[in-house]
Amino acid sequence: MQTRTLRLAVLSYLVFVLYLWVARLLGLTGIVLPLSFTATGSQADSITAVLLLMGFVGIAGLRIAHKKTKTRGVRPLSPVNT
Repeated sequence: MQTRTLRLAVLSYLVFVLYLWVARLLGLTGIVLPLSFTATGSQADSITAVLLLMGFVGIAGLRIAHKKTKTRGVRPLSPVNT
């Protein structure tokens, strides 16, 4: 799999996780979005933990894609001239 494709897939995943996070927060305030949910007590804590874990998995995927870019010698998408 190419590095750009992997990066695009991971970023799409992180956007979806961010949407779930925002939908959860807005659901708690009473604004209902598609895929929003509300929970109280320990169920709310477990939902928060799962969303955090999903975010960490996405960040780890970005780190792996970045390491692949470095080891293959591929230039990044937006090089910085220093």
